[in-house]
Amino acid sequence: MTGAGLYEVVNNSMIDEKSAIADGIFTADDLIRMNNPISSDLAVMRPSLLPGILSVIRYNVAHKNPDLAIFEIGRVFCKNQEKFPEERDELAIAITGRIHPERYSAERAVLYDFYDLKGVLESVLEARRIEKYTFEPMKDQDPRFVKGNCAELKVDGKRIGILGAAKPALTKGMRLNTPLYLAIIQLPGLLNAKEKSQYYMPVSQYP
Repeated sequence: MTGAGLYEVVNNSMIDEKSAIADGIFTADDLIRMNNPISSDLAVMRPSLLPGILSVIRYNVAHKNPDLAIFEIGRVFCKNQEKFPEERDELAIAITGRIHPERYSAERAVLYDFYDLKGVLESVLEARRIEKYTFEPMKDQDPRFVKGNCAELKVDGKRIGILGAAKPALTKGMRLNTPLYLAIIQLPGLLNAKEKSQYYMPVSQYP
């Protein structure tokens, strides 16, 4: 992708219940609760990285920094094993705002879009030497994404993640003036995928 690249963020694994279920994917019954939480803000284990990513975006926008390209890799937890394993590793990416706010003229006004996010994931897949992957339109409606502006990432024919434009409900109250694009990837599907064979050739003796 163009621009300065992605910046990594790190969030607490414990969050509040309201944030944990705000994405519409998880319910209160899916959450793993702390026996003796320090406060209600740290009462449950995060079921997804999305609440933390949204919190970082909210903080930055409130402090006049709306041009963001961030990611987080971390462990998430789900009590309902019909949805997900009890523990799993996830990758979340978020981009919003201008790609080159430091530049001048027309380049300064260019905004991130869906294809910038797709390009980030393609770079990850190429770095991992993943052989078979596709981006396909979503067949089912996902409560986190705008219908018609999202896709699923399939590796070896299996869906491992979703990417697209976040629904306005997720950014309500943030005063975000540009679209937010998100990708939520299940890391086991990425790390366990079949890789391309890599061939090595000896260095020439006569360069």
